[in-house]
Parts: sequence; C-alpha cells; structure tokens
Amino acid sequence: MLLLHGLLDTGASWERVAAGLPEYRVIAPDARGHGRSDHVGPGAAYHFADYVRDLDALVEELGGPVHLVGHSMGGTIASMYAGLVPDQVRSLCLVEGIGPPTEPDAAAVDRFRAHLDQMRAPPQPKVMATIPDAVERLVRVNRGLSPEEAQRIARRNTRKVPSGWIWTWDPLHRTRSPIGFDVDRYLGMLKQIVAPTRVVLCSESWYLGVDRLQERIDACSAERVELPGGHTPHLDQTDALVSVIRSTIQSANSCIE
Repeated sequence: MLLLHGLLDTGASWERVAAGLPEYRVIAPDARGHGRSDHVGPGAAYHFADYVRDLDALVEELGGPVHLVGHSMGGTIASMYAGLVPDQVRSLCLVEGIGPPTEPDAAAVDRFRAHLDQMRAPPQPKVMATIPDAVERLVRVNRGLSPEEAQRIARRNTRKVPSGWIWTWDPLHRTRSPIGFDVDRYLGMLKQIVAPTRVVLCSESWYLGVDRLQERIDACSAERVELPGGHTPHLDQTDALVSVIRSTIQSANSCIE
C-alpha cells in the first residue's frame, strides 16, 4: 500500500493511518522536494508529470500492483497514475484530492508572467528561531496533530541554518505553475480508472468548493464519502478514514474473487 501526502506535507503525517493498517506493508514516501527527498536543481521546477513519473518508478521497483491512497496533491497524483497505468492499481482512495481548482483562460497570461517573475527571484526559506516554533506552526496548520506528533515531524523535517531552522521542503513549491490545470484533459485520465475508487470529502473543507467536483467524481465512477472536519482527515478523522480505506480494499478483493 502506498500513501501519498499533499503539498508541503511529508510521508510522516500518515503515521496514524499506517498504524491502523498493520496487516499491510505500508509505504509513505516523501515526494520530491519534500521531507527528506532531494530537491530539483537550479532552474528547474515541480510539475504533476514529475510526481507521476516518480510514482511509476516506485511501483515498478515494488513489483506492483498496489493499493493507492493520496491526500490533496497526492490524491491528484494517484488518480492520474491510476488512469494512465490502470493495471498497476488494485484500489484507489482519494482523500480531498481529485484535481486542484482551475482558473479561467483569461488568467493564463498573468499566470505565466507571475511564474517568470517568481523564478527570477525564487522564494527563500522562512527561518524559525527554534524547533518549538516549528512545532507550533505544525499544530496551528494541522489541528488534528498532537504536540508529540508535531515534535517528531518537526525534528525530522527541519534543517539547522546559522540563523535558526528551516523546513526541508523546497521553497520553489511556493511559486506558481506556468500553466493552469486542464480539468478536461484530467477528466480523460479519470475515465480510464478501473480500480474500485472512493473519494473522501470533508464537511468543513475548502475543497468542497473546487469547480466541477462531482463531474470529476463521476468520471472515475467513484463512491463519494463525506466525513466531518477539515482538509486533513488523516489527522482529524483517522479511524473513519482507515475504515474507508479498508472498505475500498475489500471492494477490490471482491472484484478479484
């Protein structure tokens, strides 16, 4: 089972979910430019295609097929892969992640211009004075995270610099992509998915406002599951999410039988 995290997150945030699935070999990698994975080189950037290629290489290394779970950005990556290489995915659980919001075509020029401006002067890491400052930020952003969990994640995913501590994720993630997300092309990928699929949405999340959301869900014939809480149910509603993942896997096993 592969668990894919969201933007500016880390594989370590899946710790509780992995603990709830002891009968599976659970792998929760840090995506490129996140956690302890390498950053891209100078002048490069991060795109969904890069993450999908990384996932393809990992599944090949593991000997696939796999049960696939993705949160936010990780859900989009998982769904793209499941549509492009359907025979390598046994089951698919998309947690608040079935494509990002889109922009009108009229914004395309300004978007690309903003990308160029940001790449000329790439953002620099924000420096925190102490590890407790990093812990406080994690707890504030992820309200379901306990102080103990935040402490482990902060120590794992920060790096000491002369003036304090910085996150290990690449600051380039704060730049805009030059080209907006094409939902129509994405729908074509979703329609190729054959694995039993659940899409998990949360009642208090901003993600419910994503455009053409139900159309995306229908495109991959997914079952829509709603949980209480915000955008991070792997932290806020862990037991309920584990139950959804189990249900998705059971559906896949029934299909095989």
